[in-house]
Amino acid sequence: MRRRTYVLFFLFVLTLCLAFAVSSAMATEITGVKFLGDGSMEVRWDGNNDDKLILVRRTGDDFDYDQSTYGYRWIDLEGNGRMTVYWTAPGQSYWITTMNSAEEFDDPWYYDADYAPNFNEWSRPPAFTIFNLKMRNSSGKVSNVDYFTASELEDRSNYNSYGIQFRVTWPNLRNARTYLWQFVLELPDGERLVEHAEIVTMPAGGYWWDCTYEALENWFHIIYDMRGEVPVGQYKWSLYWDGQHVATREFMVR
Repeated sequence: MRRRTYVLFFLFVLTLCLAFAVSSAMATEITGVKFLGDGSMEVRWDGNNDDKLILVRRTGDDFDYDQSTYGYRWIDLEGNGRMTVYWTAPGQSYWITTMNSAEEFDDPWYYDADYAPNFNEWSRPPAFTIFNLKMRNSSGKVSNVDYFTASELEDRSNYNSYGIQFRVTWPNLRNARTYLWQFVLELPDGERLVEHAEIVTMPAGGYWWDCTYEALENWFHIIYDMRGEVPVGQYKWSLYWDGQHVATREFMVR
């Protein structure tokens, strides 16, 4: 009887080990993060159990503290174990991990971003020549405002839209140039969120990027979900080309 008990116990332990091995083989794990030199990065992973890539602002060596303090952004995993990520802000460090459908995180991988230098390839630098805060009410009427109000931005039942108008200009180009453009919203405490990323080919000649209305309320909803509030203070709207700082304008949330 005792021998049979030992055999059954051995089979039980063996079953647990096999189940753990299968579970571990299926789990998703970050295996590498590589900066690509233009503000983007390549993320590699093993496994197929998770479907979201998680980005958390990194301020030190405590992932749990940073995640609880700053929240996280998520991106759908794409590709077969490798993808290019354009949504990490130049000059900001990150914890990078994955999340499954049960909202469980894998062990985080950290990425320390290099300092973002100023763009200095031309003697006359590009600039925001137009920058205005806008509010569009529920009937579609757009008006200029001097600042945004945090309580209005936090109110999801508010049907007003809050955005910006801007224009980026640059000098005449002898030849076409291609850069990764990243528009970045910076919070009062310095956290940066990439609001838009796009590889842009700028043709020869003098041109500009014109935006009559860029709605931002959804981004403030994301900030509210991450932080539990929309922080008040001075925000920055910045443009980066290939990870280099191009121009910045500031505005207030009160």
